[in-house]
Amino acid sequence: MSKVPLGNFSMDLRYLAFEAQRDRHAVAAILEQSGRRGGMVLRERAGGWACGWPWRWQAVIDQPSPGVPTMTPEDARWLF
Repeated sequence: MSKVPLGNFSMDLRYLAFEAQRDRHAVAAILEQSGRRGGMVLRERAGGWACGWPWRWQAVIDQPSPGVPTMTPEDARWLF
């Protein structure tokens, strides 16, 4: 989490295990490609999987673009 400023408790593996014990399942996915790294949490929903909750993405980029407080559209396209 120290390298991803947008990370939060809801992406922590201990929290995901806590949720799974209550039948709220998720998958933590990590993508590493060409020196870039990112991750997302896909939560099980009726009819499929969704990234995060309706009010918040649960996706991060390791070392996002300097000076940008969130993912750029290009970062998001690469990750998804």
